Amino acid sequence: MNCKKIILVFLFQFVVLTAKAQTSFAPLVEELMPMVVNISTDVEIEKDAPEVQNSLIFEEKNRENLGSGFVVDEQGYIVTNAHVIEKASKISVVTSDGKVYKAEVVGQDSKTDIALIKIKPAKSLTAVVFGNSDEAKVGDWVLAIGNPFGLGSSVSAGIISAKARDIAQNSYTNYFQTDAAINQGNSGGPMFNINGEVIGINSAIFSSSGDSVGVGFALPSNEVKRIVEELKSKGKVIRSWLGIELKKATTADGISGLVITSFTDEKLAKNNGFEIGDMILELNSNPVVSMKSFCYDISVSEPDSKVKLKIWRDGKIIEQTAKLGIMQEKVSENKKEIQIPTGEFYSELGAYFDGLKVTGFDKESVLISNGVSIGDEVVKINGNDIISVDDFNFIIKDSYLSQGSLRFDMIDANNQAYFVVLKFGN
Repeated sequence: MNCKKIILVFLFQFVVLTAKAQTSFAPLVEELMPMVVNISTDVEIEKDAPEVQNSLIFEEKNRENLGSGFVVDEQGYIVTNAHVIEKASKISVVTSDGKVYKAEVVGQDSKTDIALIKIKPAKSLTAVVFGNSDEAKVGDWVLAIGNPFGLGSSVSAGIISAKARDIAQNSYTNYFQTDAAINQGNSGGPMFNINGEVIGINSAIFSSSGDSVGVGFALPSNEVKRIVEELKSKGKVIRSWLGIELKKATTADGISGLVITSFTDEKLAKNNGFEIGDMILELNSNPVVSMKSFCYDISVSEPDSKVKLKIWRDGKIIEQTAKLGIMQEKVSENKKEIQIPTGEFYSELGAYFDGLKVTGFDKESVLISNGVSIGDEVVKINGNDIISVDDFNFIIKDSYLSQGSLRFDMIDANNQAYFVVLKFGN
């Protein structure tokens, strides 16, 4: 047998052995199943709520007992989609061993459709390991584990069909596309790679019927991990902005960039020296590629940090440094945004309160740096219900004088819950 035949035989044997090694995902699935949970909710369903928006179905939007999640901390922290627990009056979690637990919401982020909930397990749970979604490639094997149609834990296999799919039409999300079967009930479940690492959270399907047609979408793990860490530490996601509205444009000279069309935070925008009609060409010496990437890069930067911009104005290119502010959520139409600070001023917090509701800040307020907005209301301090404004006043002053810490459980103007931890003396 000559060398060429020997090499061919070796290669054939290698291919056969490799194929045999991948004929079953059973050992991997057995290892991963304890990390995945089924979620059910008690929800008041709106009769006229749409089930399909542009053929993209966010599966459990109008169902009260379907959803999936995965354990990210052995003490009971679980990740799911925000739409799975939307408007839920009660959330139940079933672990892989069949035990049922009541869950509380730690925080949720509507922009990325991610929620963090917590149970009090009888014993430590098995937590997932996040993989690096940036390293995932089109064609890689993936496993989706979840609770399709409420049947219980199920697994499907497929590949990553595409990356960077823009299906949510906002500046905060790009998705993996997969042909692994994802159906109603899989929302919030994990997408694992072949190494058993979570590289995405299954969030949506493309379908006119509501059933899988082989086009599913998962938010990549690097974004999920970042959001989860912030929800765990703050109860909500704080994003930065420049307080400006933008649109893509090209000048008559062929210069392309993002034109400022209006101010959403007039004070911030004017303090940064912006003018309507300015065209932003570069961010931190990098050319502006798209509005989506520009807004994302700004949003994940630290509030109060500074960025360098190159701007085209009146036929000239100028360089400008801008300070980032904290993005303010839009207040519901039935909510009134308070413009003028009223009520008692708490110097320890640098904020005005009308009862327990924030009505204004001074520029050094510790609440601003923690993402609190005008109109937000304190509902608990250190886990305890507040009996009166006098108690509220006493606890704040006592903690400040003793250089202790405070945890405020808050409700924002859109009735979303979050929390803030303040440490005096640091």
